[in-house]
Amino acid sequence: MPNRNPVFSTLNFSFKFDSLQDRLDNSGMLSSIPGNHRALSPKNPGFRIGYIELLSDPSTPAGYGVRIFGTGQVSNSFDTGYPCCQGVIDENENFSTPYLALQDPTTFNWMRIYFTYTHFDIDYKINGSPYETSVSGFLAEKSLTYYFEIRDSVYSEYSTKINGEWYLEADTPGYGVVLHGSAFTASPNILYNTVPTPSNSCVVTCAIDPPLFFDHPDNKTITISLSTNKSFEWIENSDPDFFEPFNGDTIYDFGIRGIKVTQ
Repeated sequence: MPNRNPVFSTLNFSFKFDSLQDRLDNSGMLSSIPGNHRALSPKNPGFRIGYIELLSDPSTPAGYGVRIFGTGQVSNSFDTGYPCCQGVIDENENFSTPYLALQDPTTFNWMRIYFTYTHFDIDYKINGSPYETSVSGFLAEKSLTYYFEIRDSVYSEYSTKINGEWYLEADTPGYGVVLHGSAFTASPNILYNTVPTPSNSCVVTCAIDPPLFFDHPDNKTITISLSTNKSFEWIENSDPDFFEPFNGDTIYDFGIRGIKVTQ
């Protein structure tokens, strides 16, 4: 007889960012950088997440797995709401689920994460001089916001943002401007053949190694490592060593380059 007594378990998870982790494309394969493109690994990345879900079946549609949530940095809706840019997940942050209530022993082989927002720093050039600046980028299909900080600049207008929308603060002594545009957002999905990534979103899927198995109340810990390996990519028209927004370079991609989940 199946076990009908609920299995109430806690799942603890920690986020890591790795600029040396495999750089993957949208179908989860190793990705190279086109000859006319350049890329760098951003500094001080942070993310906000719409949901995290566990999957037993590789054909489970996006949003229909067993959802797990943290606090603050993780929301429970596709529409990220007014505070969509507040309280991003940073390196080494830890969260716990209140509990996982499962009716039967369950093995989870995959994890799916829906990203909504990112913020990071990059080195770039203006008029041949190097500077550091910040980028705010929206990864959700629809993000409602009325306030977010880029670096020194603050965006405080109620509006709806779309997947791939970015804001970059370009500052030099005595001069400053916020640049705005749209780009692709890489979304590696190893289940691409069974469940394609929803359009205009950043939903990333990975294997859990080894798989998570729950057959009794338990307390498990996992590490979620996100690849930031050259995740900021641009079309190169100037100095190949630096992004130069005022010298013909254009942002091409600022998505996620892969995830690993380990116990």
